[in-house]
Amino acid sequence: PIRKELLQGDAKIAGEMFNLTFTKPVFLIIGGSQGAEAINDFVLRILNTFLKDYEVIHVAGRENVKQVAAEAQVVLDKDLNNYYHPIGFLDEEKLKHAYKAADFIISRSGSGSIFEIAAVGKPSVLIPLPTAAANHQAKNSYIFASRKT
Repeated sequence: PIRKELLQGDAKIAGEMFNLTFTKPVFLIIGGSQGAEAINDFVLRILNTFLKDYEVIHVAGRENVKQVAAEAQVVLDKDLNNYYHPIGFLDEEKLKHAYKAADFIISRSGSGSIFEIAAVGKPSVLIPLPTAAANHQAKNSYIFASRKT
């Protein structure tokens, strides 16, 4: 079961919460509750190119967000700064609004995340955690991708 509150987000509140401009499609990139170093590194590598066309809410993890934000400031073209919104963690209140504002979601593929993404009806790319027990996140991703919805 999903948390029904996650279906009650408000894009306007998300805009205020994350300083979104809404002048470009919004990507919500979630590396999991701890963040994901590989996802964070990838985001930093593509940031300048990506932000030319998209706005990004990036959940980098509580332990990683300061470093990721600092590295982003070094690599980021200043005219793109308003389109990048790193955050350490999204509690349920922030998550529901981020889901509503997002046009597209990139996330780990834990079962909770998959069910939430399906419930909010957003297109997504799922990135399995390679060290997950019994490779369950990869299996979740394959099953989710095979659904015709």
